[in-house]
Amino acid sequence: MNKKLLPFIIILFVLFKNHAQTTKLSYTDAISIADKQRMLIQQMAKNKLFIEVNSRVNESEKDLKNNILEFELALEVLKDFAPNDDAKLKLEVQELIFKSYKKLLLETTKKSMNEVISMNTLFLRTSNTIFEDFIINFKSEFKINNKLTKNLLKASGTLKYMAQRISLYHTIHHFKIKTIYPEEINAMIKKTDNALNYLTISEFNTLDIDDALSKVLYYWTDLKLKMNKSGKSKSGISKINPELLYDLSNIVSNKSLSITDMYIKLLK
Repeated sequence: MNKKLLPFIIILFVLFKNHAQTTKLSYTDAISIADKQRMLIQQMAKNKLFIEVNSRVNESEKDLKNNILEFELALEVLKDFAPNDDAKLKLEVQELIFKSYKKLLLETTKKSMNEVISMNTLFLRTSNTIFEDFIINFKSEFKINNKLTKNLLKASGTLKYMAQRISLYHTIHHFKIKTIYPEEINAMIKKTDNALNYLTISEFNTLDIDDALSKVLYYWTDLKLKMNKSGKSKSGISKINPELLYDLSNIVSNKSLSITDMYIKLLK
């Protein structure tokens, strides 16, 4: 995230939060925010990892600071919005995990990096549950059946965070932070492929959605080709340069940002 955007982000979320206190936040905004939280969880871990291995330190430190701030502000907005006690409880759990996660992110020890990696999947699962619950809570607002709505929004959300997760786990392997098996990364790649395939053949796509998906598909294919062309280590994992994958994963995530919102507007 560009440092110049930081003041804008603060102002935007303050206005957003103040507006939410007087006018009920729309369910579409809540779903969109909860969706992006999952990407931020992966990005924050990736930022810390690059700091720990002394690679792109200045950029990663700025991105980490901005991603933490964006997550915190978004969490406050969601807490104000929570439509029922169950949602409030789950957001409280998310906040507790985030506080521990943030503390570890800001430490500069190998132990803290290992603990971030250990917490990452739990944090992601907790955030997945919140995202999916918001979809279910507002199923009456969508024009089509809840299962199909949930599948479309889940698939579009997968595109945002999974590229970041692949970059994170590949870099963990590259710098020998923790043993990562090729099956783990292959499963992430397959999950992204499946999400893209599911969305590209959806009968609900508009021309704008098809255009956005084609751009994601182009850059996602480029990422996979570069991973394949880099060869594989003895463990069977691509030898692609982590800094190159850092950039490629950011491009895929950024190109995916608008797709969930486009589906939400289409389906409501």
